[in-house]
Amino acid sequence: MTVVRRRVPRLWSVTTGAVPIALVLVLVAAARADELADKARPVVDASHAEIRAIHLGRWMSRARWNEILDETLYTFAPKGRWGPDHPAWPAARAALADAVRAASVVDLQGETGKMVREVVDEHYASLDPADAAQAVAFYESPGGEAFRDSREKILAEKTYGLPFIVETESYDAYQHAMDAARQRLLNLPDDQTERVYHFNQSKVGEFLLAVENNEIADIIGNIMRSAVQSIVEQHADELARTVRAAVPSMPPPSDRVYLGTVTMGADRTLELTIEYHTGYRAAGTYHLTYATDDRHWHDVVDQLAGIAPGATRFLYRDPRGRLSDTP
Repeated sequence: MTVVRRRVPRLWSVTTGAVPIALVLVLVAAARADELADKARPVVDASHAEIRAIHLGRWMSRARWNEILDETLYTFAPKGRWGPDHPAWPAARAALADAVRAASVVDLQGETGKMVREVVDEHYASLDPADAAQAVAFYESPGGEAFRDSREKILAEKTYGLPFIVETESYDAYQHAMDAARQRLLNLPDDQTERVYHFNQSKVGEFLLAVENNEIADIIGNIMRSAVQSIVEQHADELARTVRAAVPSMPPPSDRVYLGTVTMGADRTLELTIEYHTGYRAAGTYHLTYATDDRHWHDVVDQLAGIAPGATRFLYRDPRGRLSDTP
């Protein structure tokens, strides 16, 4: 008897089975995101939660923003050759900020903006229908609109000049808009003033303020810090060209890496302060001491011609690993 073996078609092979599973997971995640967006959207739209979340994220990322600007400028020319006291530094910093801010606005229209919306939707969707309706009714009232506008204008003024929004009006204009919004809030009719007060003291009002100022601000701040670093990393060469074209008085670039400083003591002992930088961040400072009988003492001194007790020199390393005090 002849046995006929039938080939049973597979929907996918073992080696490619992960692809449909991954696709299913993506579709499930997308469906959940749409569901959260639909549930959250009435409150998000009424409260202008998305723009407020963007401002809060900008505020939370401001320290990292300033750090990245400084660290990036030191990749254009090393420490010792220039810094905040150099005449070209302020103009170069401003040119770099303009270039990165422009790129960040584009980024906010893409993946970063998508993540911001997902964070906002997820948190606002946690309101039950009755609480959501209460919030929408408040923000659609004259008092709610005044409160929302005042908070939004305050945040816009506080974050002026930070990335992800490029303002088209002067800082003075933002201050005037903030003051006008505050006055409108302070001069509401009594019934609307009471409505603002009671809503902010309610369970829903306290929840929304807490979730905005804490969870949402923290998460979006982290997203924006990462996005700014990614922009600088991806466009490093282009940014350097842009800033140098805008500020030709910058020092020339160098292939030598700044390591730190060396000080020779009265007994000719060397005190090294090595600065470690990684990911556009000052990651740590290390202190090394070499006495004259230490085998590394000559490795350093031989590269620092004429160093004498009491003197401090910058220390650099070239691509071949050789030390010098010349940037």
